[in-house]
Amino acid sequence: MADEWMWVDIGDDRECPDCVELGGQVDTWENWTASGLPRERGTICDGDCRCMMMTTDITKDELQKQIDDAVDEAVNEMLGGIKFDLRSGKTLLLNDFDQITGIDSLPYYRVDELENKIYKWKYKTGESRPLPKTFFELADVDKMIEWLDGEL
Repeated sequence: MADEWMWVDIGDDRECPDCVELGGQVDTWENWTASGLPRERGTICDGDCRCMMMTTDITKDELQKQIDDAVDEAVNEMLGGIKFDLRSGKTLLLNDFDQITGIDSLPYYRVDELENKIYKWKYKTGESRPLPKTFFELADVDKMIEWLDGEL
């Protein structure tokens, strides 16, 4: 394990004052665990803390990958099953898609339509969990789209 670790804060306007102060500070892993890690330390943001610890013996490329992965993970957690690849700008991917029978044989425009409606449903309802089981029990994509339209 690396000797020194840095508290990495998000640096946006939702960041709590405790994390602003801790951001960039370097200490040993032993000292960090004794004083508290992100989401465990008792900062103002407490369990909602989005900070992370990074080793100081890391290359710039490795650091960027860790940051990108952490951002992707945070976005996925906030949106409940919707994954964005923020680096490539690709269309969103839904974790739920593996549960939709026949999704891989649909034309792209139908997948895109379903994908967009699911995204809108999750945004509108503030859902941070997967779609309800009853949604996946619908017989086909047309019925799924109809259900989503009814919810929107």
